[in-house]
Amino acid sequence: MEPKNPIIASTDTQEKTEQPTTSETVEVAQQETTESTAEVTNEPVVSVSSSETESVAEVESTTVETENADETESTDDTPAIKVGDLVTGTIAKHVHQMVFVSLSRGGEGYISVSELRDEQGEVNVVLGQHIEAKVKNLHGGVELTRDYILAKQEVDHLERALTEKTAVKGKVVATNKGGYEIRIGSINAFCPRSHFSLRPERAPQQQVGKMLDFNIEELKRDKKLRVVVSRKRILESAERERAQLMGERFSANDVIQGRVTQLSKFGAFVDVGDGIEGLIPMSELSHSHVNRASDVLKTGESVEVKVISVDSNRGRLSLSLKQLSADPWVSFVDEHETGAEIAGKITRITDFGAFVELAPSVEGLLHISAITTQGRLNHPSEKLTEGQELQVVIEEIVRNVRRDKRKIRLMTPEVAERRKPIDIKISAEQVINAPVKEATERGVTIVLASNLDGFIPASETGTQRGANLKEHFPVGKEVQAKVMSVDLRRAKVRLSIKALENHEEQMAFKQFKSEMRVDQARMSSTFGDLLKNFS
Repeated sequence: MEPKNPIIASTDTQEKTEQPTTSETVEVAQQETTESTAEVTNEPVVSVSSSETESVAEVESTTVETENADETESTDDTPAIKVGDLVTGTIAKHVHQMVFVSLSRGGEGYISVSELRDEQGEVNVVLGQHIEAKVKNLHGGVELTRDYILAKQEVDHLERALTEKTAVKGKVVATNKGGYEIRIGSINAFCPRSHFSLRPERAPQQQVGKMLDFNIEELKRDKKLRVVVSRKRILESAERERAQLMGERFSANDVIQGRVTQLSKFGAFVDVGDGIEGLIPMSELSHSHVNRASDVLKTGESVEVKVISVDSNRGRLSLSLKQLSADPWVSFVDEHETGAEIAGKITRITDFGAFVELAPSVEGLLHISAITTQGRLNHPSEKLTEGQELQVVIEEIVRNVRRDKRKIRLMTPEVAERRKPIDIKISAEQVINAPVKEATERGVTIVLASNLDGFIPASETGTQRGANLKEHFPVGKEVQAKVMSVDLRRAKVRLSIKALENHEEQMAFKQFKSEMRVDQARMSSTFGDLLKNFS
């Protein structure tokens, strides 16, 4: 006959003495909890030690109180416990990391306290609590487990959440390249990075340890359980609620208080209460040029901002920091006019020119074409350096409400002198005498007026090809040339010495043609008069 109490591992008393029936912790705890087990289960509990010499039949008779008249053979109506059986019982005692359970089928089992966790992963052991478990092992006692039961219950719970589209609580336990590892009870899940937040997280590690709400997006029970979760729908729903509240609370031009929550390459996010965040764009951080938002604000800083616009449909709140202070650009242009000469300092050099600081938070652009009159520059750095102080002339002021549209164009005094209105009468075909200013391989430059030069191409100098023009046309030499074209707006006059060779003949021929046109007009008029008289 098999023993009814599963703690009894053998009917042989000698074998039982040689082989331990349980671990030291289990044996001691069983002896300590004999009385409490009896009180909880209202059944007699048998404590068996290695020194007992009672026969198995006597222990069985004491434990189950079987009435059997046949002394040679007894019958046990309760089937023996086997590994894999599902059993029920009540919690009898909690000793360190072990919990002992009085089984409804008789006897006692034990289970690790780590398996008695709720949906939030917290251990909650209550004496007398009814539990269901699975027999894991029978060596040294009845070892129980709830892994299989809890896992099935948790998976069933997740399947219901997937079907009903309800949220579940999950704990962020780690991050990886693609997203976040989430623990829902004892089940591991994955949340893609794009489904964790509505905007990129700059410090993903800061999310580890947080308990958050998730939706189940995918659940597959193949060889391995695969669970994918998402916060996107939850956050979008909350965003819509905040957007509605935003439209009710804020209006353009409101001045409100907030706290900086995040700095990014396109501005600063500010928490203005009730979970609503607004954005201060880079262009609204300061009246001066800003390279990084961190140059103006710090995370956690309290700020006073002005509401620029409220878009409740898209859930966007645009804010401004600079509009709460006077605009130095407006003040500057109100005090300075076009043509004014002012001192400045070069702050940045680009391929197309240099930015010059004219006053705090006020910059103007000195274009590469307005730096010098001494030939064309390949790059502004050929003449200028960052930090250099220089005199500039305001060429043009472009006013506009939008900061990116308003401009102050500058030029050097040298260029300003050149660009003054030219008060000189000059026209094509005119022959003039002027001194040489410069001679290069390209040609000869002559001075026509204080702010106007003329240029004679090398091919029009009347010299042989490859001749040294500096020898033929030293600086200051007076030369005579014929004007070929004039563009006073661009201060360009093209001349030719070579054209003087046939100048007199061309002028005589031109005068002859002019006289011929006059004679032909006179003759036509006379013939017409004769016809009138004839009629």
